[in-house]
Order: sequence, then structure tokens, then C-alpha cells
Amino acid sequence: PEPEPAVKEQKVPVSEKASPETESQPAALPAQMGILNKKLVEQYKLDLLRAIEANKKYPKRAKKRRQQGLVKVGFVIKGNGKITNVCVIESSGYKMLDQAAMAAVSAVNHFKPIPQGIYRDNWEFVVPVEYQLL
Repeated sequence: PEPEPAVKEQKVPVSEKASPETESQPAALPAQMGILNKKLVEQYKLDLLRAIEANKKYPKRAKKRRQQGLVKVGFVIKGNGKITNVCVIESSGYKMLDQAAMAAVSAVNHFKPIPQGIYRDNWEFVVPVEYQLL
């Protein structure tokens, strides 16, 4: 019965993090850091996907040929936000779409630095870039 309350303490809502009670309980601190880190990670990923989407261009020739597909692009973000090692992990089956997806990621070039709370020097990503005609 004692481990159950400990699990509940680890799932402390973010809004309660700053309460004096929580600060006096060192056992709950790692869980709180996990919540903070998870929020930082999710926000960073969301911002990254938005930046890539903003740079995405549908090649005119691919549109004319009615080419559609999903490209999975891999890359590394350095601690300072520089994007390197851009490559196609999974092809759409169309060279033009694959190249356009890599260009969208490469165009972001220097993204914002990785937040200190995430504790990473480099971060490998694989993101989906979809091209779909309406």
C-alpha cells in the first residue's frame, strides 16, 4: 500500500510545482523535473515542426504530375540550434518530393538552441513531411 502514494506524488500537476509543500519533498522533485522537461521537449518539437512546415514548398512539377507522398526526414540539431546531417530516412517514392522535404528542413538552418532544461548537446530527429494534393 505504501508505494501507491509515492506513484501519485510523482504525477504532481504542473500547477502545484511551486507550492512550498512540494519543495519540501525531495522525492517528488525528480517527477517535477520530468514534467518540466516533458513540457520543454513537447514545445520544442512543436516549434520545430511549425518551422519546417513554414519552409515547405510543393514542387510545381510534382503538382502537375499529381505526385503525393510522405517523406521521413532525419537530421541532428546541435545544442546551438544548428541543423546538420539532413537525409531521407523513408522516401515518398518521388525524388522531387524527397528533395523538397530535405530543403524544408535545411531551410530552417539555425533553429533556436536546445533549452538547458532538456539536457542534450545534440538531438536526433525523424520528422514526417507530407505532400498531399487537395
